[in-house]
Amino acid sequence: MMTVATAVTLLALTGGGWQDPEPRLRARLDSVTARAVEAIVDSARIRGLPTEPLIQKALEGRTKGAAGDRIVAAVGILLDGLGRSRQALGSAAGADELQAGALWFRAGGTAEQLGRLRHAAPGRSLAVPIAVSAELLTRGWPPDEATLLLERLFRARVSDAAFLSLRIGVNDALRGGASLVPAVRAEVARLAPGGNRVP
Repeated sequence: MMTVATAVTLLALTGGGWQDPEPRLRARLDSVTARAVEAIVDSARIRGLPTEPLIQKALEGRTKGAAGDRIVAAVGILLDGLGRSRQALGSAAGADELQAGALWFRAGGTAEQLGRLRHAAPGRSLAVPIAVSAELLTRGWPPDEATLLLERLFRARVSDAAFLSLRIGVNDALRGGASLVPAVRAEVARLAPGGNRVP
């Protein structure tokens, strides 16, 4: 069975091995940028937030040739997203869920919507559903509709693998010339009949 961690990796979420961050940062970043990122990482650690996504964000920026100030800004934005995710999803939310929540915010979703999703599915990880949905939000799926249909999919007990299949189905439909919102609704109807009804 596909684990949440594996699924999130497939969605290109940040990841990597958990190890002392300082050697990696100092080896790849200039000293000023490395110290600034380390301060953000330390802040996350003190707050009990995952630190590896922040490290990976900084290293990704370096790989892409971003300037030091842009790297620090991006890492700071991610820290803010992780913190907002924990507020919306609760203190028990796992690192993968917090990362997915940060993607949700970046795509235009709100904390109130994330809270609704947590309430709709209190006993499951939301990492994969939120990550899939955040990707679709960036492509034009309205957050309000996304929240409604996710709630219905949760009531239908749709699995993480099914959410990934929804993503694949939408991509296939788009390649065939379909528009995004009808394609998403069709996939939701396939997974949870009746779930594509929206106000």
